[in-house]
Formats: sequence, C-alpha cells, structure tokens
Amino acid sequence: MYAYNSTCEVDKYRANHTLEAAANNLYNKVAQRGLLAGLKRLFGRKETTTLFTLDEARRQIRVEGHEAVGEMTVDLDMILGTAADGRAQDFDVNFRPLQTHNKERWLGVAAAWLNGRRLGCVKLVQVGDIFFVEDGHHRISVAKAMGEHVIEAQVVCLLGSGTLSAQVASEQKRTGLDRTPTPALA
Repeated sequence: MYAYNSTCEVDKYRANHTLEAAANNLYNKVAQRGLLAGLKRLFGRKETTTLFTLDEARRQIRVEGHEAVGEMTVDLDMILGTAADGRAQDFDVNFRPLQTHNKERWLGVAAAWLNGRRLGCVKLVQVGDIFFVEDGHHRISVAKAMGEHVIEAQVVCLLGSGTLSAQVASEQKRTGLDRTPTPALA
C-alpha cells in the first residue's frame, strides 16, 4: 500500500499552514493598530496618518538633479514617505496597512520572510535625511512588524536647494494637512 503524502510532504504542509497562520495573525495585529491610529486621528488627534509624499517634499526644495547612491542599509525610522503614486493612503506613517486590498500581498511577503527567504532590496529616494519608498512598501511594512530596525535598499538621492528633514516632515504631518481618509479595513 502506498501513502499519497510522505511524512516530508505532510511536514511541509504543516509548516506552510503554520507560516500562513503566523503571517495572518501578524497582519491582523498590525492592521488593527493602523485602524486604531486612524480612529484616534478621526476623533481629535491633530496628526495625519498617511505617508508623506515625494511630491510634498519636492514642494519644499528645488530639485536640481539626482545621484545614484547604490545599495545601503537604511534605518526604518527614517523612511517616512512614498514616491509611488497612490500609495500614501495604503499605509500609515508607521507602514501599517490601511487598505484591505493590500492584505494578500502583505501576507505573501510575511510568509516568505517567516520562511527565511531573502527578499530583494527595496528602492528608496532620499531627500535630505528622509527616505521615500519607490518600491517595497509591503517589505518595509513587514520588516517593521517583525521588529526590524534596518533594511537593505537601493538608494537614489535627490539633490537640490532647501532643506527637508525628518523633524520638518514629522511637524508638517502633525500640524495637520487634513487629507487623511478614514481607514477602510474590514
């Protein structure tokens, strides 16, 4: 008599389902925190929860060019914004998911991370001392949820006149550009 599933296949199945459950639990925890932050904002906090956009940063400085920095390790706390159109409402300033359409992708990245798979470098744009995500929003979100403090990134630096710092960006976010939609998590 032949067994359809070998012990090895059963172990793989269990491991994958355990990873999926762990990723799902982590997503739910992080998404609930994002929703709670959005509700706090809705009921009185003067802090906006959406990501700072590269377009907002460009209004602060006059871009005179760019320089490819290459691969470097970046502190996750210095990644405060997005360079991608339409992503500002997908994640809050702590890269917690705010929209349910991100869930499957987020879970896939988290499961890969939990399985020990190396995920590629994220792509960032540096303006002053802060970074904007061009590619890798989900990887940054998962890294933060996993308690990481740094991430490997390919970086391009925008050169220009004027200053933009994390403190300035945070202050502008806090003083309330009232453009934060109510989080749409279900």
